[in-house]
Amino acid sequence: SKLIERHEILRTQYVIDDNEVKQRIATHVLPDFEEVTTSLTNEQDIIQSFMEPFDLEQPSQMRVKYIHGPQQDYLFMDTHHSINDGMSNTILLSDLNALYQDKSLPELKLQYKDYSEWMVHRDLSKQRH
Repeated sequence: SKLIERHEILRTQYVIDDNEVKQRIATHVLPDFEEVTTSLTNEQDIIQSFMEPFDLEQPSQMRVKYIHGPQQDYLFMDTHHSINDGMSNTILLSDLNALYQDKSLPELKLQYKDYSEWMVHRDLSKQRH
């Protein structure tokens, strides 16, 4: 819940408004978290059983599942590619780790949308040479 509160992108939904896709950020979203037990032993089968499509019109493009397996337990976090990249995953996992250890996190000055906007409008003309 704290991770979702902290990062707007985890409360994002995409809606079609007047034939245009628009991003909306919900103020409060419950985590999509489930704890399950499986008899599967092959890790690829466990991963496959976890994967399912996202509904982009619903807020939170992240799912978390804690799976008790016969040999070991797994924590799966699945995010839709529209809300993050490799660096974002690193930040999310770092924040989750800090929250798990009951550490306080500094207030965010920027959100993913700020980074995305910067990427779209940066001047790359000097790199063409």
